[in-house]
Amino acid sequence: MILGILIVIANNWWLTQTEMRTFVTLLSGASPFIGVVFIMFVVTLANWGIKRVYAPASLSQAELLIIYVMATISSCVGGVGAIGWFATYLTTPFWNALTDDKWKPLQQFTPSWFGPRDPAILRPFYEGGSTLFTLPHLSAWALPLVLWGAFFFVLLSVTMCMMALLRRPWVEHERLNFPIIYLPVEMTNMQSDSFFLNRLMWLGFIIPAVIHSLNSLNAMYPMIPGLPINKGYDLRDYVVTQPWTGLGWVPIKLHPAVVGIGYVLALDVSFSCWAFYLLRKALQVFGVAVGLRSPDALLSTDAYEFPYVGALSIGAWIGFALIALWAMRGHLIRVWRKAVLGRPVIDDSQEPMSYRAALLVVVLGTAFLVAFCSMSGMSVLLPVVIIGLFFIFMIALTRIRAESGVPASELMWVSPHDTLIDLGGTMTYGSRGLTTISLLSWFSKDYRTAAMPAQLEAFKIGQLVRAPLRPIALAMTVALFVGIAAAMMLSVNLYYTYGAETAKVYRGFVNCGTYNWNWLKGWVENPEPVHHSAIAAALLGALSVGCLHWLRTTFLGFPLTASAFAFAMTYAIDFFWIDFVIAWALKTVILRYGGMSLYRRAMPFFLGLILGEFVTSSFWTIVGAASGLQLYRTFPN
Repeated sequence: MILGILIVIANNWWLTQTEMRTFVTLLSGASPFIGVVFIMFVVTLANWGIKRVYAPASLSQAELLIIYVMATISSCVGGVGAIGWFATYLTTPFWNALTDDKWKPLQQFTPSWFGPRDPAILRPFYEGGSTLFTLPHLSAWALPLVLWGAFFFVLLSVTMCMMALLRRPWVEHERLNFPIIYLPVEMTNMQSDSFFLNRLMWLGFIIPAVIHSLNSLNAMYPMIPGLPINKGYDLRDYVVTQPWTGLGWVPIKLHPAVVGIGYVLALDVSFSCWAFYLLRKALQVFGVAVGLRSPDALLSTDAYEFPYVGALSIGAWIGFALIALWAMRGHLIRVWRKAVLGRPVIDDSQEPMSYRAALLVVVLGTAFLVAFCSMSGMSVLLPVVIIGLFFIFMIALTRIRAESGVPASELMWVSPHDTLIDLGGTMTYGSRGLTTISLLSWFSKDYRTAAMPAQLEAFKIGQLVRAPLRPIALAMTVALFVGIAAAMMLSVNLYYTYGAETAKVYRGFVNCGTYNWNWLKGWVENPEPVHHSAIAAALLGALSVGCLHWLRTTFLGFPLTASAFAFAMTYAIDFFWIDFVIAWALKTVILRYGGMSLYRRAMPFFLGLILGEFVTSSFWTIVGAASGLQLYRTFPN
C-alpha cells in the first residue's frame, strides 16, 4: 500500500509535467493508461530481479496488481478530462473579467468560494514565476480546492459503490471479455516468466519501439528519417466531388497498440466496430446526395446535420445503459432485498463491500452531491438531471469497454451538457440554469480518464487472480484521496511556476479548462429553441440499440453488437477504425487457418504491440519532461 501511495504521487507529478507542460504524449489518453503500463513494466522487471536475488522480498502478482489499480485510479483523477483541466476552470471567468466587462455578468450565479478572484492571486497564476506554496496563494486556493476535492472524491466513490452493486452479472455471469486488463494481468504473472522470455512478445514490442523512437529522434534531429504511422492520411484530401465530400474526416492512421487490443476482442465485436463506423460515413454521403447535409468536406459532425450523429449517439448510450440495467433486473431486485430488507437471498460476503454499505454510499453520496450544488446557488432539479445522466453514461461506457475494449473514450458528443443543450436548446433553462450546466460540465467533458470502467476492471482483476475484493476497494479509496490532493496541488503549482498564459505550458489543457465558460457565454448571447430533429435522432439511437440487443438475444450468431453501435456513433472510433479492420482481418485469418492453438500462440505478439507502443511513448515523455521539449506525439496522433 505504501509503495502504491508513492507511485500515486509520482504518477500525478509525471502527468502534470508531460500532459500539462511538454505534451509529448497523453499518458492518460488511452486504455489502459500509457503511463501506468510503463510504471508496471518497470516495477515488474524490478520485481523479477528482486525475486531472483531474494525471493521472500518480492511482490506477488496480487500485490503488483494492487499497485496497477492504484496507479490507474491516480490517472483517472489527475489526467486528461479530470483535474488536468481543472485549475483554469476555477479561474477563467474572474481572470477574463479583469479585461473584458462582458464576462462580469457570468459571475452572478457563481458562488463566492468557487475560485480565487483577487487579481494579485490570479496574475502570477497566469504569468508564472511564482509558486502555490506561499501563504497568500494557499489561503486563496484552500477553500475551493477542499470543497471541489470533496465533491470529486464523493462522486468517484459513488461510482465505485455502483460497480460493487453491478459487478456480479458482468464479471461472473456474462463473463465479459475485459480486453483492457489482458496486458497487466499477463505481464505481472510471477508464477512464470514466459511472458518476458517470449520471442514473439519482444518482436511485437520492437516494431512500435523502433518506429516511434525514429519519429521522436526526427523531432529533435530532422536529418534522421521518421515513419509517422499515427499521423497517416485523411481521405477528405483525396475526395473532392459530391456526394463523396459527405464522408468528412476519414483518417487512415495506424496504432499498433490498438491492433493489439483489437486482437483480444471477439470477432463479431471488432467487425461491428468498423462496420458501424462505415455505416455512419455512408449515411453522411447519402445525406449530401439527397440534400439533407451540407457538401462541405470540412464540416464537423454535430447534432444538427444529417444523420445527426451527435444526438443519435446520445440516445444510443442512454438506451444501452437502460437495457444493460434491465437485463440485470433480477440481480438488482435481489440486491435490494438483501441491502434494504436484510433477506439472505444473495451472498455478498465476497463482494468489495456489503450491498447495504454500497447502497448507502450511493444514496448518501448522491444526496451530498445534489446538496453541494444547491448550497452553491444552483437549482435542485438540473443537478439531479446532470448527475443522473453522468451516471447513466458511465454505466454505458463501463459495459461497452468491458466488451469492446474502447482504446480511448473521447466520446465528444456524449455528455450531460451535450444532452441538455443539443436536444433542449438554450432558451429552455434561462441564465441561471445555463450557469448550472456550465458549472457541472468540468468532470464530464472528456471520458478518457473515466473512473467507473477502471473500478470494475479492478474488481475483475481481483476475480482473475483470486484476490479478496475488499482490499482492492480500500486501495482504490486511498488512491482516490491521495490522487485528488496531489493532482490539485501539483496542477495549480505548475501554472504558478510556468504561467497559464505563457508558451512554457501546453495551451490545449489551459483552453480545455475554459471551454465551459466560452460555451456559457455563447449560450447566453445566442439563445436557441428546442431541437426537435435532434430529439428524434436520439430516440432513433435508443431504438437502434434496442433492436440490436433483441436481434443478438433472439438469433444465435447474429454478427452485430449494440455496444459496438454505441461506440461507433462517437468520435472515439474515428482515430482507430482502421486498426480494428486490421485486427479483425488478422484474427480471422489466424483462427481460420490455425485455430485456437495458433491464436493463443500469437497472443504474446499482439500484447507486445501494446507494451512496445506504450513503453516507448512513456520513455519519450520522460525525455521531453527532462529537456523541456515538445517532442513527437506518439499516441493517438
